[in-house]
Amino acid sequence: MFAQNNGDSLKFEIIKASTNFLATDKATFPNSSGKGSTCQAMDYNCLLSFCRTNKLIGADKKVENWMKKSISSKDDLSKFKEAILTELTVGGEKAKRTKLDSYKKYNESLSKIASAFKETSATDIEDNTANNNNEASQPAKVETANEPIVPVVIKTTDPQEESSQGWLPLIAFLMSFLALGLGVYLFYKIKKRDEARKDFNSEYFKLKEDFKDLKDRFAQRPVIDIKTFEEKLRNIENVIQQNEQQSRKVELQIENRNYTDRQPPVNVRNIVQQYYAKLPDLGNGFSAGILAANQNGEQIFELEIRDDRATYVVSSDNSAQKYALSDFNYYLSNACDFLNQPVKNCRIHTQEKGTVVKSGNNWLIQNKAKIEFK
Repeated sequence: MFAQNNGDSLKFEIIKASTNFLATDKATFPNSSGKGSTCQAMDYNCLLSFCRTNKLIGADKKVENWMKKSISSKDDLSKFKEAILTELTVGGEKAKRTKLDSYKKYNESLSKIASAFKETSATDIEDNTANNNNEASQPAKVETANEPIVPVVIKTTDPQEESSQGWLPLIAFLMSFLALGLGVYLFYKIKKRDEARKDFNSEYFKLKEDFKDLKDRFAQRPVIDIKTFEEKLRNIENVIQQNEQQSRKVELQIENRNYTDRQPPVNVRNIVQQYYAKLPDLGNGFSAGILAANQNGEQIFELEIRDDRATYVVSSDNSAQKYALSDFNYYLSNACDFLNQPVKNCRIHTQEKGTVVKSGNNWLIQNKAKIEFK
């Protein structure tokens, strides 16, 4: 005989409880009312409308996926409950939901719903019907205790009563017939579902074979040797880098010629003098020839010289800033430690001044400046 269960209705209650729980997560869904739904049993359209009305983004998709799950046993229902609980409360930001005030009640509600699974066979329905009919046909027992004996009056049976009692076997037969019909209906419904699953499996395996065939064809495609192209690209890149380096060397030579005569005074004491430099042309310091008395929009560093020591910062001049950012590694890395990496439209801020000491007519870096891109 075929069995029935209340799995579908319990599945709906678990999904409803889960959407109500999500509605209490104001951190994830700030536009939620925080109140649960009032949807009636098996009304999934009501649940979907509840999710969208309360701006529970993504919850309606979860409901659509959950409602497709098939529940045919208590074990199916238990696994379904655990899967939803894991999906909503395990991993990353979702784990914070276990700290919500509503979590304990939600968890207890899911366990209570899952434990309410019942399975009833058609045989049980027939037995219950037969038992009810037998109980109805038995005369009621009347207990007497210490009651006086009274004369018993025997009455003749009314023909109408006999006629009504004659209907009871017919009613029992009809109930059994209905139970049998329900069993046959469930049998064909399950059979139809199994056939649909077989069709799905056949389509799945067909797609799998097609994918394998496509993969084999892709593996058999002619191999293109790109090593030659990579080598040519590397050669072009090397030529470009060499040209840039040569250009920078020429630029430095021009700068040195222009500022040869602009050397800071070496005998003035206790007087702070300010000079500018385009870059540390010595690699580990600034030559006397690179120092300039004025900012021309390309002087990246500002030096304050006192006797044979000096400090330096990255200039706040807008033009100098843009010039430095055009190739920050080249202009800044020898004189500065980067606290972060530059981003689009950022500016350079000196968080700690660099220090230099005089060595002959040159200024050697003692401590690099620390800079930040904001």
